[in-house]
Amino acid sequence: MLSSDDALLTPAIMVEFHSVLRKLWARRRISDLRAREVLSELVALEYDVVWVDGAADRGFELATQLNQSDTFDTTGYAVAEALGAEFWVSDRRFAAAAAQASLPNVRFVA
Repeated sequence: MLSSDDALLTPAIMVEFHSVLRKLWARRRISDLRAREVLSELVALEYDVVWVDGAADRGFELATQLNQSDTFDTTGYAVAEALGAEFWVSDRRFAAAAAQASLPNVRFVA
């Protein structure tokens, strides 16, 4: 559970989160109303956009190692890894691959 003392960081532009919501809606996993509610909640969050030199290379390396088709989560993990932070992810496939590879500080959220 997040507390008011926890900092929220994102290595990505919010457009990626919009894309995830769209995919969930298209797959009939969430309603249009729920997608819009979540989007409103995301936009309202206070977060800092951060970047770490070498994160793109590390993300690509991790995507290869974990057999991931894209680098969104792996690059996000690379940023969290460099900062010594937890990486919260809702991608079940990435979370399972990270657990299999014993990557530390990956927290799956449904």
